[in-house]
Amino acid sequence: MRPMLYLLSEPNTQLREKHAFNCDREFIRVIGGSGVIEKVSARGLGDNVRPSLPTGIKFQGGGTDWTVRDAVMSNFKMRPIPGRYRNGDGFASELPNARLTFINCQSNDNGDAGFDLKGPDWTLDRCSAGGNAHNFRFWSSGHAKSMRSSDPVLDVSAKGHPLHLHICPAVEHRQQQVITIDALVATGPGILLFVETKKDAIAPKIVIGKCEVSGVSRILLASGPPPEIVWLTGEPK
Repeated sequence: MRPMLYLLSEPNTQLREKHAFNCDREFIRVIGGSGVIEKVSARGLGDNVRPSLPTGIKFQGGGTDWTVRDAVMSNFKMRPIPGRYRNGDGFASELPNARLTFINCQSNDNGDAGFDLKGPDWTLDRCSAGGNAHNFRFWSSGHAKSMRSSDPVLDVSAKGHPLHLHICPAVEHRQQQVITIDALVATGPGILLFVETKKDAIAPKIVIGKCEVSGVSRILLASGPPPEIVWLTGEPK
């Protein structure tokens, strides 16, 4: 099977109603342009071997002002190897991609992250992730209007913790990373918020509005300079 089924790079691209099963590497790779990806779904092979890194929809090498709507990605993961982290993402963006919007998207049962977003100024609206090692991972500033995280699962051979939200060191350390979440629902074991920063970097600011949790193992774990966290309706218990 080809390493990717769709390669997008042109302005004002429209890709709709495409579906795939047992994807060998990537379902869609975006390397430039702009446009809309809508009503798509894909399931990974779930048994990839290096150097093939499986991802459902990957933004890499360029592209701004893309909207992904009504998309479902699942089972993008590496072959399990004892003692090695099982990689693979549902949705991922690399620099210099920016201003990506995800609306009503789902990412489930992937090896690493459901959403792994490095490009700045991302937006999530009515997005959900479940059964990934890290359901949501953010490396840059962005805005989540509403998001739902359920039952993160870490491969039995991997070290660390299953995470609902993982805030990583800012890709650009010269300015503060600001993440705003209007409404968050998190259910099932796992750390609600793991904030990871580097020495001498500007600690991120995270503003969380309505937050409903059930069964989470821990609310906050921080590594590095303490983050600025604002719970607009009070820290959940």
